[in-house]
Amino acid sequence: MPRVSEADRRMDLRSLDRRLERTVYLVVKTPEWGWGFPGAVLERRESLHTGAERVIVQTGGVNMNTWVVGNMPVCHHVLNYPRAIVNKEKGTELRGEKIFFMKARILAGQANLKDNKFGIEDFQWLSKEEIQKAFHPRDWNAVKNILPER
Repeated sequence: MPRVSEADRRMDLRSLDRRLERTVYLVVKTPEWGWGFPGAVLERRESLHTGAERVIVQTGGVNMNTWVVGNMPVCHHVLNYPRAIVNKEKGTELRGEKIFFMKARILAGQANLKDNKFGIEDFQWLSKEEIQKAFHPRDWNAVKNILPER
């Protein structure tokens, strides 16, 4: 069977039926951050696994049948802010954040942004090489070693 699909010929980056010889990853675009992986702040007492499941549904909708692989993140990234963000109302100071990356698999379905909770404008299914071109260099450096070559 040919490994080049109709979606490849049309350059349809929103189709899962592309790059059949490679792993493709769901990336999303927000107005403030540009392209990146789906993500959100954990809710009170929420585990990473449960949070990842919630984010997938709130990002791509209920029509994606997904499986979050394990309870441990595949990696994390520490982001230190150049200046602290002060919340005078709460009396808190945010100096940075830890971003945890969870591995998930899509078993069936497709992303649908219609009712997403994060203001996501667009999504694409990209291979590792395509992610490098789409992500900000800081974000690419955080994830390049966790994405397999194939």
